[in-house]
Amino acid sequence: MQQCPFCGTKWSGSGPCPGCGLEPETPRDDSMFRPPEDGGKPIQEVSPEFDVEKILRWEPSPEGSNSQAEEAPEEEAAPLEDESEEEGETLKKPLKRWQKLVMAAVAVVVAAALVIRLWPQTPALPEDPAFFVQDKTLMMLPVGGEPQKVTEYTMELENYLQISPDHKGIAWEEPGVSIARLLPAAGEEIKSWEGRHVEFLRFSQDGKYLYLSMMDDEDEDSDALWRYEIASGEEEKIGPLYWDYFVENGTLAAVYDGTNLTVYDVETKDQKWTQEIDLRWMQFFDDRLYFAQFGANNSQLCCWQNGQVEVLLENIDCLYTRDDGAVYIQCYQDDSVPAAEMMKNDLGGADGQEMMQELEKMEIHSPGRTLYCFDGQELHLLGENKRLYFFPYVEQNAAICSMEYPSAEEVKGTFNLSELYDIWVEQGSIVQSQLDSLWPYEASLDYVAVKDKLFRLPEGVPQEPYTMQIEGDWVCFYAMEENILWVGKIEGENVVSKDSFVFQETMNFTMTPEGNLYYWGTNSIGPLFENGVPISAQAYLPSIQCTSDGAIYFLEGSGYAFTLHRVYQGKQEQLAENVKDCTGYTRDYATFLQYRDEESDIVDLFTYTAGKGTSLAAEEVQDLLPVVIQQDDPQFDYSMVTSYRVPLGYIDMNF
Repeated sequence: MQQCPFCGTKWSGSGPCPGCGLEPETPRDDSMFRPPEDGGKPIQEVSPEFDVEKILRWEPSPEGSNSQAEEAPEEEAAPLEDESEEEGETLKKPLKRWQKLVMAAVAVVVAAALVIRLWPQTPALPEDPAFFVQDKTLMMLPVGGEPQKVTEYTMELENYLQISPDHKGIAWEEPGVSIARLLPAAGEEIKSWEGRHVEFLRFSQDGKYLYLSMMDDEDEDSDALWRYEIASGEEEKIGPLYWDYFVENGTLAAVYDGTNLTVYDVETKDQKWTQEIDLRWMQFFDDRLYFAQFGANNSQLCCWQNGQVEVLLENIDCLYTRDDGAVYIQCYQDDSVPAAEMMKNDLGGADGQEMMQELEKMEIHSPGRTLYCFDGQELHLLGENKRLYFFPYVEQNAAICSMEYPSAEEVKGTFNLSELYDIWVEQGSIVQSQLDSLWPYEASLDYVAVKDKLFRLPEGVPQEPYTMQIEGDWVCFYAMEENILWVGKIEGENVVSKDSFVFQETMNFTMTPEGNLYYWGTNSIGPLFENGVPISAQAYLPSIQCTSDGAIYFLEGSGYAFTLHRVYQGKQEQLAENVKDCTGYTRDYATFLQYRDEESDIVDLFTYTAGKGTSLAAEEVQDLLPVVIQQDDPQFDYSMVTSYRVPLGYIDMNF
């Protein structure tokens, strides 16, 4: 029996194939393809995978795809798997349609991954310009543009600069004279408000307007909040002069002048609502204005919308705002004691009596607090008997303590009045928060919070850290007294301990979202560490700068000229030598001043762009200015424009 090489049907070999009609194969004259008789190399055999006969061999179509296949005689159908008697090979089963689709999808994904991996990434460039001083003139350098003159430079002018949200205008308050000035766009004239003292200025959220709160020595009627339309140059009075708060969402503006809170329509300037209030904080979320007000015996969180006010929370102890938009709110619980009942009058005399009379009007609250997180849409209860752990310089995320404290009955009459005497004499009164600190308690640092999500900390975390940082899934605490950096990672609902590092002196540190930890000391020249390994032995420590997207720029060396380095995702790169100063903006962009040669005091301004290297931007530059600190996003305005300021949005409702 033979097998047809085309259709696979077995037959005797005499006559045409009963399956496809193929005639029997006749001997072929292949002498022209034979290797030469002189010993030349034989032609390499073709791999069986590329056998032409196999490619042309007929195989039955899948069931239901061809009606003629169904009518074929059963004995003529080749089996899916059949071992050839002569060739000893197994015929492979044809791929099904879904298998082909899966293979095609995998091929597409692999190809896309290769393209993404090999395609050059667009450099991360800043939207705002850099600033420098050249020939006693403040200059700005747009990314990829030419230097432009701003104004005559005066000392610390960079601390007063504001860049509009559309990155086209620059406004500032002239240091020492409180005169507002505006540079609308490149090449346009500076607008000045001479003769009026600016108390506050800021751009609107869309960059169309500049709001100014100004006083006029010659015309008290001009003491007001003004709005200047940048495109038309039209100036309009919006409302009374204010000193404390101003927020705006593009449609509505809310102004607090120290007595009244007023909401205006931005376009029409119509007054939507006003109320006398003791305001402590306010913030727009869409068309809803949230604000905290202080009462005689109660502090409340309220929401205004369409002229209606709703009270959301009462008995607020403090309100703590974060750069990521989260607002944490602590509320008193019911446990409290009249202050006079808690104190023993061990002073006697007139001072003791006067202090007791003052304390009879006050209460001492227990350390127990109910903790909430507000995300702009709703309040999230984080827990009872929990308080925020306050850090002096932490602007994102939060650490949370669990509290244990004695009852009100246990603390009555347990403190001496003399313990408050020094405070009373120095300040002339006793502040509520000072009284609340007298209540004994035990606290353990148990959680970190990312907005309204709590993650449990493990045992061994420093219980009295000086500062913290959360980047991505990584958490780092710094305990200053022990000079310990503790590192953990968020996994599920917990923080898992990963590492700790000990330094011989006070540390500065930063952590990237990828988990790379960099730390250094406070001396002038010293080592810079990455995950416990020194990456520079002689870094100029005051020059170390960390960009928001995870890059480190630093100068290395001693003397007056340094080598500029960049570190990103654990890879270090030398950018330039003979450098005087630098400013890092993003992982892919920086500016630096470089000496022309080792003997010269002349420095020129250069830019570094990832993928393009360095290029000359300006010659004979005096100073390179730091990154301009932008005004708070109007959507998350935490500032209080008063002489009383507290760090990082912490607002004690009792001050």
